[in-house]
Amino acid sequence: ELLRIDARAAGELAAASAAQVRAAQASLSVASADYERQKQLFQRQYISQSALDRARGQFEAARAQVWALQAQAGATHAQSSFFVVTAPYAGVVSAVPVSLGDMATPGRLLVTLYDPSALRVTAAIPQSALAGAPDGKGLRLQLPGAPASQSRLEPASVQILPAADAATHTLQVRLGLPASVKDVVPGMFARVWLPATAASSGRARLYVPASAVVRRAEMTGLYVVDAQGRALLRQVRLGPLDGDRIEVLSGVGKGERVAADPQAAARAN
Repeated sequence: ELLRIDARAAGELAAASAAQVRAAQASLSVASADYERQKQLFQRQYISQSALDRARGQFEAARAQVWALQAQAGATHAQSSFFVVTAPYAGVVSAVPVSLGDMATPGRLLVTLYDPSALRVTAAIPQSALAGAPDGKGLRLQLPGAPASQSRLEPASVQILPAADAATHTLQVRLGLPASVKDVVPGMFARVWLPATAASSGRARLYVPASAVVRRAEMTGLYVVDAQGRALLRQVRLGPLDGDRIEVLSGVGKGERVAADPQAAARAN
């Protein structure tokens, strides 16, 4: 049991419904006994057929009334159980955004809990990056701060939702954490690694040393050495960092020379 909402009004309604059922059952008992007496009198020809039909009608009406009130009492009792919030599974309560005396309204968040054994990582991955791994095979998880033995984890399950974001053109991927992972809570940062074949999407990838990148305000560039040996600053678009190197998406072509020391290249000019 997590929360209990004030259910005094609902309890009184349930008690009133139960009392109405008992009253109807008493009326049914009287109508049943009267109907039996009327049948015996009719067999002896002391009463008419209409009198017997009237007694049978009263008995059936009383029985129907009992059935209706029993159904109403069951519905009232079911509604009274809605005032107790129980956990659907064994877990950990992470937030209780309500206090004693607050008004509980439909749609209001009362408590947040999670199952430590059923956590997952959710990532938005570009659809082009998943072209080489449509079934999610080869994806790996990394939890910063985890032991070295857990640097690259194989997910327990992979689910790719069958819908893309129209604005970002990404697909939501859900990767279940293995049961061996401990001390993880919702909201922590995680990194998803893609297979090299899936990330490259069939194109050649260019890398330069991360120390060669020049960042000036909103401009990111590299010093490219021309045929005369002059180092000229050129704006580029960079990709993800991979250790001590970084991917170049555009601005530099294969075979061009890049100055590894941008400060020395700037002084030479």
